Amino acid sequence: WTILALWSGIATFLAMAFFVFVRDVPASQEVHSGTPDAYKAQDAKYGFFSLWSDLKLWLLAFPIFSSSLIGAVLINIVNPDYVVPMLGKSSVCALLAIVSITGVVLAKPYSFLSGKAGNGVVMAICSASFAVVPALVLFSPVCTSGGWWVVLVYISFGSARAVVEGTCRAVFAEYFPGPKLDAAYANATFQEGIVFAIIDLAITMLSQGLLMKAALACAVA
Repeated sequence: WTILALWSGIATFLAMAFFVFVRDVPASQEVHSGTPDAYKAQDAKYGFFSLWSDLKLWLLAFPIFSSSLIGAVLINIVNPDYVVPMLGKSSVCALLAIVSITGVVLAKPYSFLSGKAGNGVVMAICSASFAVVPALVLFSPVCTSGGWWVVLVYISFGSARAVVEGTCRAVFAEYFPGPKLDAAYANATFQEGIVFAIIDLAITMLSQGLLMKAALACAVA
């Protein structure tokens, strides 16, 4: 735990240093000039920090926050404290593979559903899928005595991840079109990384029950 806390603290410090010392590209500076698809000066103003004042950036980040928070909870709490004592170490690899398989299998159906019913429906499915993970840990015996029924936790997480990597990115492209899109995707990656670092540190200081409740609250937000 000491090593984990130290590593998380370093990651958080580096992220904050990036925030303090890195600045947006000046609007008067052209980037990649001379290339066929050179950025123009009017596009350079859409830098990394220029979107932070846009409330949409933070509202759209909740699925990303949930993904990072629940992913950290699965890896650092559910796997070692529940799955390994119940099913053995070898089961962890199989269950994590199921997360990836579920995401791949559901990506296309969710994309189709998004086109037919709208992004809102699929984003609601994402929230529900994320919420299932801490709900099963907190309010059911699946993770303590359910045996291989614990696979439901990983299928739910994989379902939500399919939306985050598909529909969620499409929503970012819808709300941040054109030259804003690169900065929006960069912020999404930053948000995911910083939440991972904070949660890895929080796991060393907060109770499991509190972290699970936080994950549930973030999922339904």
